Amino acid sequence: MHVLALNSSPRGKKGATGRMLTALTTGMARAGARADVQVETVDLAGLSIAPCRACYACWTRTPGVCAVTDDMARVLALYAEADLVVFGTPLYHYTMNATMKLFLDRTLPLVEPWLCENPHAPGVSGHPQRREKPFAALLLSPCGLPEFSHFESLVHYFRFYAGRNGWNWLGEILRHSAEVLSRPDTAARFGWYFALLEQAGAEIIAHGGLLPDTAQTLAQDLFPDGPAAFRERANHYWAVTRKRHGIVDPIVEPMEPGPGVDF
Repeated sequence: MHVLALNSSPRGKKGATGRMLTALTTGMARAGARADVQVETVDLAGLSIAPCRACYACWTRTPGVCAVTDDMARVLALYAEADLVVFGTPLYHYTMNATMKLFLDRTLPLVEPWLCENPHAPGVSGHPQRREKPFAALLLSPCGLPEFSHFESLVHYFRFYAGRNGWNWLGEILRHSAEVLSRPDTAARFGWYFALLEQAGAEIIAHGGLLPDTAQTLAQDLFPDGPAAFRERANHYWAVTRKRHGIVDPIVEPMEPGPGVDF
């Protein structure tokens, strides 16, 4: 079994997306150590991947092979052979970031040009896939805002895309209020959350998906005071940070640590 984790965060392994993926894939590797499970993570932002040119060379002159010569060829080969793909993207403007969309655009060589009825969506047109082996897929995404509702359009897109491609969709691991997971001074305080992600990775390999109790615990708030208190503390953090750069905002009074984790 080959697991491919795609990290589209510009922060690489140091961002919230990267840290979450590291924990998840560590659990996957541990659970699959005796079952010949290979886990590979690709940091897309660190690669040279150009935009799709819409030249259709991969459909005409060189079927199945992109005309652009860059790092995408290697990643596309891994993607085509994967049994499970984890799409890791930070939430940008309520959807995936440009790096992840760029990757998906460049997967065009994996389909044929012919139009036919999509076997996964009766009555709807589609393109035949060169790859016959379906894979399972999972979405992992953090955002800085303190509510889950911000993920709605991102989740809709990936579920729709998975359905059109006939993937076995395993669901989503979403994390609001996630900026603290990207900072070394605060990420260390959430060891329980990263340990739970490792457990989730192990469950996905062992059981083919997250167990309900694990999914429920992963969704609990990192800041139990609620969104209003989170906004107040976040605004205080940004005001203090701006002051260090010489930007004068209204006077920021020191805040007492709340019952949740301080910024």
